[in-house]
Amino acid sequence: MRARYECSSFALGMRAFLLRSVIVLGMSALLLRS
Repeated sequence: MRARYECSSFALGMRAFLLRSVIVLGMSALLLRS
């Protein structure tokens, strides 16, 4: 049970990190294009 919770929290952290990096890349691309 605990291992499953740690795995899900790790997946959530990775998803948040990927989402943040995608947003940062999109913002920088918009800034470079303008």
